[in-house]
Amino acid sequence: MRRAIIAFAVLIVTALAAGAQAKYKFKYPEPVQFPDEVEGAQLSERPYGYYNLTEKDGIFVLAIPYHYQSAYGFVETRKGMALARVKEGGKYGFITPQDACVIKCIYDDASNFDESGFAMVKFNGKWGVIDDSNISAVPCVYDSMTEMHDGWYEVSRDDEWGYVSNKGIYASSYSEYQRKKNSPFEK
Repeated sequence: MRRAIIAFAVLIVTALAAGAQAKYKFKYPEPVQFPDEVEGAQLSERPYGYYNLTEKDGIFVLAIPYHYQSAYGFVETRKGMALARVKEGGKYGFITPQDACVIKCIYDDASNFDESGFAMVKFNGKWGVIDDSNISAVPCVYDSMTEMHDGWYEVSRDDEWGYVSNKGIYASSYSEYQRKKNSPFEK
């Protein structure tokens, strides 16, 4: 265990030293799981962090330390923000490439943000949609939710199916969805 801690500390120090002055190969760091080959490591669950490569030397740099239960790639939203979905303490939230938590890990489940800056989230067992400022676009009231396209989602609530847009417009049938989706007044 002592060797694992020392190896981990060396990775962090290397990352901090190289990160302050290096230009990176990738625009955003990539998720990586703690290596299972580290001698003496007795981890029941291997945590996730984020790595990048230096552009000049191609050296592996741990850009964000290993401390997440799950980690996903960064997605650029409409505001030009890059956010990655992470799991910590059994809940999901979102971080920046600098490991700043911009949306706290409070969600039971979550999807990545789409290009428009919206993500499906599950809170207290119900699905809804937030924007990249963590403002509710669709309240978390649905039993199930599936992303469709153009900002619309197929939803169910109490065994009734319908459609809802990221603007909060609801349609109870497919024909109503088609009409509202194509209406200039509903956008």
